[in-house]
Amino acid sequence: MDALDLELNKWMTEPFTWETHNCCFLAGRWVAQVVGFDPSESDHFTFDDMGSCQRTTGWFRDPVGTFDKRAVVAGLPRTDTPRRGDVGVIKVPDERHPVAGIFTGQSWAFKTQNGVKSWAPKTVEPLAVWSVNFA
Repeated sequence: MDALDLELNKWMTEPFTWETHNCCFLAGRWVAQVVGFDPSESDHFTFDDMGSCQRTTGWFRDPVGTFDKRAVVAGLPRTDTPRRGDVGVIKVPDERHPVAGIFTGQSWAFKTQNGVKSWAPKTVEPLAVWSVNFA
C-alpha cells in the first residue's frame, strides 16, 4: 500500500462534513501530502451546508474556477492526461454537481455525503485535472 491507498482508506473511516471532510477538502489534504501545501485549508470551517458553500466559494456556479484558484496557489499545473495521484473536477453519472476527486490510475475516487465512491475513467467527464506529480 502506498500513500494514496492509505489516504483513500482513511477517507472511508471519516464521515462527510461540509466544514472539514467534503470532496474538495479531502483532495486538498491529498495535495498537502504530496506538495506540502493544502490549497483548501483557508476554507475549512467557513461554511456548513451546500448554500453556505456556494456563497463562500462559488463551487456550484463555477467548480473548475473555484478549484483552479486554489490549485494555482499550490503550484499545480493543469494536465490533459491524468496520472495516478492527480486531482480533478469531474462530472459523474449519479452526482447532481461536479465533484473533486483523485485519479487512482484505474478510477476516479471522491468523497460524497454517502461515503467514498469510485468511477472508471470512461464513465466520468473530467472538467479539469491538475498534476500533483505523485506517480
